[in-house]
Amino acid sequence: MMTSNSVSFRKGLPFAIALASCFALVAACGSDGGTTTTGTPDDSSGEGGSGEGGNGAGAGTGTQSTPTSSGATMSTTASTGAGECVLGPENTQAACTDSCDNDDNGFTDCIDFACGDFCSEPGAAKENSNVTCSDGIDNDDNGFIDCADLNCAERRACAGPPITGESEGAEDPNAICTDGEDNDGNGFTDCGDFGCSNNWLVTDCQDLPQERNSNALCSDGMDNDKDGLTDCDDPGCAFGGEPNEGIVVCGPDAELDPDAWGALVDAQCSDTENNDGNDFVDCDDFGCSQNPDATVCPVENTDALCSDNVSNDDNDFIDCDDFSCSRSPNVTVCGEGEFTFARCTDGIDNDGNSFTDCDDFGCRNNRAACDYKPED
Repeated sequence: MMTSNSVSFRKGLPFAIALASCFALVAACGSDGGTTTTGTPDDSSGEGGSGEGGNGAGAGTGTQSTPTSSGATMSTTASTGAGECVLGPENTQAACTDSCDNDDNGFTDCIDFACGDFCSEPGAAKENSNVTCSDGIDNDDNGFIDCADLNCAERRACAGPPITGESEGAEDPNAICTDGEDNDGNGFTDCGDFGCSNNWLVTDCQDLPQERNSNALCSDGMDNDKDGLTDCDDPGCAFGGEPNEGIVVCGPDAELDPDAWGALVDAQCSDTENNDGNDFVDCDDFGCSQNPDATVCPVENTDALCSDNVSNDDNDFIDCDDFSCSRSPNVTVCGEGEFTFARCTDGIDNDGNSFTDCDDFGCRNNRAACDYKPED
């Protein structure tokens, strides 16, 4: 009588022979330097499962999707810092809001292009900036608050190191960063100190007009960027007592009549001279190319130039598709871009490109909003 074990053995014999043949074939071809990869039927990347579940530093253990006996893909789960993640495609509302890298491609939720259709709802809240990752609120309603949310894992508010310098340990960081004093003695005052400007708690130092490349800002009698230096005493206007290129309101020949600025700036920005000694001449100097008084440079930096359907600076980007328009504080015709501190921490997709706050490349250079933990 044939036992169940012998039946299993006979059923498994053809598979074992086939498997042995495959191993022999691989060994025979090994000298060609080729590699083999395995994957599930759904594996669009062509790469086999790595065996690493979850996402980022908070990931625990898990397995990739595995084929069932019918050839269908069966999702498995992985333990992460945010709980249990279901591994599989990341292209549903649930998968795009669970703070998990479901498809193990290194991109989580709305950072993953596959989630584009589920991340563009106007007003949909997100939790991925230093502000929303330290406010004690579950901003995206996914059940995880602040640093317990994987979308916050790389933010400095969660990963450190802590802010040092001017505002370090201050009970009221806004007050100490606007008192006109160099409190840490490093030569930089208030918002001119990275200890203030990079601190998301110091809201008084965010989204300030920079005192440079503008004759208007360099002659209004105000410390616009709150660095303790006003007008021509600010190196953004004049460095070492010498006015920067395109700035005609500073120096011994200062011209304070706004009606005269245009002609003087154009003359200085087309004289082929390096007027401020910074190795950049005429329109290659930001003092000319970003100066709203200059008309001799091929620029796109005013409301008129940013709405004429012409690539005025010949860079193939027209009007509001050009960063010099969409990210210029002097341009008002391009709507709400996503690059300021306020817009990079409000949990809203302001520019409607399906990426919100620190997921949007426009916010990546905003240190206070989106500063990553430093590399080890």
